[in-house]
Amino acid sequence: MMKRNENWQQALNETVEAARERPFSWGKHDCCLFAANCVEAMTGIDPMADMRGKYENEEGAREVLKTLGGKTLYRTMQKIFGQAIAPALAHRGDVVYRRDATFPSVGICLGDISVFVGGCETLNSNTYVDGLVSVETISCLKAFRV
Repeated sequence: MMKRNENWQQALNETVEAARERPFSWGKHDCCLFAANCVEAMTGIDPMADMRGKYENEEGAREVLKTLGGKTLYRTMQKIFGQAIAPALAHRGDVVYRRDATFPSVGICLGDISVFVGGCETLNSNTYVDGLVSVETISCLKAFRV
């Protein structure tokens, strides 16, 4: 678990609000970088520093996860944050992991609701959206303490 700064809640709020309407973009504003930006805002540590700027598309992201991460998104999160916990135990600011019909993704727990970068399927429809997508935290598969 990383040590959070004294003003972590305000920093998290500002980071989430800055991403609220931002469109999805591989290597610029995707699920991993959004979660990493939130973690960095709260702790001063960028958990994706080694991977930033090394991919521009889905194929590149997969390759970076294979070579620099833990081979998969889930294993990369384990490598960075340690043992996963049940989403019911997640606290505000923890990283959450889910899988929708398209692919796995990570986001940030805000309490009962967690937010993920859009561009992925929402739970209630087959539409794609920009900005952030909100889902019930309990619907996530795992969470990681920050």
